[in-house]
Amino acid sequence: MNISNTEYFESRLKDTDDTLCQVDVYRVSGNTSTQMRVTEDEDTIKRYIEVLQGAGMNSWPFPAVELVWDGKTCWIADGFHRINAGITYAIRNGLGVYLCQARLKRGTQRDAELIACGANADHGLPRSQSDKEHAVNWVLDRYPEWSDREVARVCNVSHPYVGKMRRKRAEANEVETLPDRQWFLAKVAAIHNKPSNGHAPGQAAPGQAAPGQVAPGQAAPGQSREGIAYNAALDLVLSYVRMDIDYIRSVLIGKADILSRATVVPIEVREVSPNLTLDLYQSMMKQLVGDIARANIHKLFKSICDVK
Repeated sequence: MNISNTEYFESRLKDTDDTLCQVDVYRVSGNTSTQMRVTEDEDTIKRYIEVLQGAGMNSWPFPAVELVWDGKTCWIADGFHRINAGITYAIRNGLGVYLCQARLKRGTQRDAELIACGANADHGLPRSQSDKEHAVNWVLDRYPEWSDREVARVCNVSHPYVGKMRRKRAEANEVETLPDRQWFLAKVAAIHNKPSNGHAPGQAAPGQAAPGQVAPGQAAPGQSREGIAYNAALDLVLSYVRMDIDYIRSVLIGKADILSRATVVPIEVREVSPNLTLDLYQSMMKQLVGDIARANIHKLFKSICDVK
């Protein structure tokens, strides 16, 4: 006898909101909006179909899938690959009904999505790094006020991992708020004491300090020799940049990385720190690469340009 999905699932959840039962795979929604993996793995589905073929028509050889019934739709929270394999297997074998083992819960689509964020942490196809990042970003987009520990609990990751992701997102947001290109060009020109289109009247010549400023490569009062060398190297990196705002980070990292692998200390740096060893220079450049790669480009240039 054909019955509606409402009758079907309500009969299984009678007097309870959470039960272990058998569910016809055809009754489960094919909507993938609760899927938290970046992509589904076709090879895994094929492998599961082979397992089902070997197990026989009256067996479910996998862990129970997790399903959420919201009164209208049965959402998959954990088990997309298993359900897809089950449906494919049933169709190939001409089965009008095929039962899977399921943990069926009463809830909402959002409940299913949150369960999905932490699914497959200890069974099934292991989550990729991209899958974990996607789940954490999904939660942080919707619940930015949640603590790192709460997000970690939902997504089945460590709370330091969530903290790292949160900082990465904050830094990316700051990069998006960088000043416009013309403003930036003007500031970089000021750093090097030269305009972007020639020498402007009344402006200090390249390599010379404007009144009250320190010339590039020269020591500020109380600045160490290493600090001078680091700033000179940073000036050298900046001098390569032609300020297409969309590529600031990649260009800076690329140029600093090249400098970190130098076989000699560049002449521009030797001029201000003649006793600087190659090992120390390379170490400083690796630090510079890390400083840039860890983001907060906005603050980096704010400190360089002295933006108020």
